[in-house]
Amino acid sequence: MPAVLQTARRTLIVATMLYCAGLLVLALLCKIGMHGFWWLDLANIFALLLFAPLLLLIPAALLWHSRGPQIAVLVACAAFVGLFGQQLLPRAEQSGSGPRLRVATFNLHSGLAEPQVAEIVAAIRERPADVYLFQELSEPAAIAIKQHLAQEYPHQTLVPSAEHAGMGMISRYPLDMPLQQDEPLQTAQVRVGDRSVTLINVSLTSPEIKRRRLPVVGWVQGLGGYRTGKRAREMEQLLRAADNARGPLVVAGDFNLSDREPGYGQLAARLHDAYAETRPGFGFTFPSSLHIGQLAIPARLVRIDYVWSAGGVVPTSAEVSCGDASDHCMVIADVRIADGL
Repeated sequence: MPAVLQTARRTLIVATMLYCAGLLVLALLCKIGMHGFWWLDLANIFALLLFAPLLLLIPAALLWHSRGPQIAVLVACAAFVGLFGQQLLPRAEQSGSGPRLRVATFNLHSGLAEPQVAEIVAAIRERPADVYLFQELSEPAAIAIKQHLAQEYPHQTLVPSAEHAGMGMISRYPLDMPLQQDEPLQTAQVRVGDRSVTLINVSLTSPEIKRRRLPVVGWVQGLGGYRTGKRAREMEQLLRAADNARGPLVVAGDFNLSDREPGYGQLAARLHDAYAETRPGFGFTFPSSLHIGQLAIPARLVRIDYVWSAGGVVPTSAEVSCGDASDHCMVIADVRIADGL
């Protein structure tokens, strides 16, 4: 073998072993719950992407006939199973008694809403639900929803905004008033037969992923830190609202929170995560796609949109539905309201 090829092969083997060692360290740090270092927090959120090169390295390691990289790749695969194996296991079939309620959450992306109101209305009609909770509700989207969906959803409370703070609910069932809106939360109650279910619509602030200027390269996103202070304060507000709710409760919306962050654990300790409890897989909801010219490429990277429940409200199924109407995917969940509440 020519010297150049031997050097390239050795370099690739060393790089593979270092990469696999890095994955193992990341998995161990995540498993012991280490947080607070912005670079580690970001690596944890996008950990699945960091494991993606294994798809190429597994067959490559088999072809190398070298025990070192083969063991390294095997260890990296074990780290993957340790981090994500639970999410890939089949879920037990969920059932329950009591009235059924189908809840959908949909971030409409206020900046895209005006040219895409027809797509928004069509997407809602294609995925009928009993209640829709909207975030980033713009005036054009609110007008279109009132004009075109009033027959299917006669009970509407829409509070649009020129910024990202617009929120709203539409329902087949009566929405008890008064509506309470205390940014970033919107609260109402929906009557399902003789049951009253509290709805909390959520739109938490997106964390800041700071950038840093490097010599020659220029500005690089993600190297300046990952700041979650405002979202953490809003999370405290949300947790108080959930703790203070009495009776059946559904909490849904855009949390701008990955299921690999500590805040997710705070919610999961109190509430049922409809998708995680009824479906295997990752359930990524953002972004719905990336556009290269006129070509839309599915490129979902994180799960930040959720339907949660508590107070005897048990999820029985859930799905993620993506399209061109927004940069977020919908989350649609069926829940049962337990008898005797």
